[in-house]
Formats: sequence, structure tokens, C-alpha cells
Amino acid sequence: RVEIDPDDDNDEKRVDKDVCDDKLPVDSYMMDFIDDLCKQLGIPGITSLKRFVDVLSQLIADSTGIHEHVGQISDYMIDPRFIGAKLQEGREMQNIQTYTQILILTVVTGLRMPGIMEDWSHLIEHNQDYEKNLKNYHDFKSQLRKLSKCVDERNKTRRYPFQSFNPRFIECSTSV
Repeated sequence: RVEIDPDDDNDEKRVDKDVCDDKLPVDSYMMDFIDDLCKQLGIPGITSLKRFVDVLSQLIADSTGIHEHVGQISDYMIDPRFIGAKLQEGREMQNIQTYTQILILTVVTGLRMPGIMEDWSHLIEHNQDYEKNLKNYHDFKSQLRKLSKCVDERNKTRRYPFQSFNPRFIECSTSV
């Protein structure tokens, strides 16, 4: 967990001691997840908690904020000769089926999706860990609110405010 202080200009973040212990928990589900993750990413392995947090954090950042920032593609879909969704040997442009598929995908994912700051607590499973998971969820949301305030404060001094990574604008699904 990273603590964010909007008044602190120091780029170093304070990380909970749990992350610094650097030992992966002995958990078969987690180890299976890590094995699958390594196979899909083509990396040799994750042997420490610090590395696991790093890899998972990067994947989350890539699939949310970075995708939101660079994921706008609808302008490129106007002309099928301009850009294709897949390469096809002997063709200079995509076929009708591929172009239709990418247009449908663009339209469907262009709809506004629910925001990450909305209340998702109803999705937390009511099991023996419910209270702990609910607390973690609320801690995470609190950190997102702090981060959003930090971005808002920094944007006050920017010539061009930058909102791509502001949690207030990040959706819980991909849109293009």
C-alpha cells in the first residue's frame, strides 16, 4: 500500500512494511496465479513479494490509466485503408469482416463505463474474510481520493491540466 501525501513534493513513496518483507505468502492459489501470469507475460518467474507487487501494479496501471491515456482509436477507424486490426499476407487493407468487427468493437467500447470511484462494495464476497476485504476496499478508495486531490492540486499550477490518471475519470472497463 502506498501512502500519498498531496503536500509532499518528495517523489519517494512510503510503502507498508508488509510489502518490504519480500517473501511471497505460502498460498497455492497465489502461486498458481503467479505461474499463469509468468507464462502469459513470458517472464522467468516472480520470486519475491516486491517483484509480484511491481508486476501486478504495472499491469493495473497499463490496463487502466495508460490505456485510458493512449487508447483512443476511433479517429483511426474512419477509413479502412488507413489502419488495420490485423496483418494479412498479400493485402494492403483489411477485409470487410475485419473492418466491421473493429468498427463494432470501437462503438461498443466507446460507451462511457462505470468509474473506479463509484461504490463497488456490493461485489465483495460475504465470506469469512468479508470484514477484512471491506476494510481493504475502503482503504483503497481512500487512497484513490487522496491521489485525486493530489492530481487536482498539481493541475492548478499546470498550464495544461492532465487528467488521464486522475481516479475521478478512470473507468472500470476499457473504452476507446
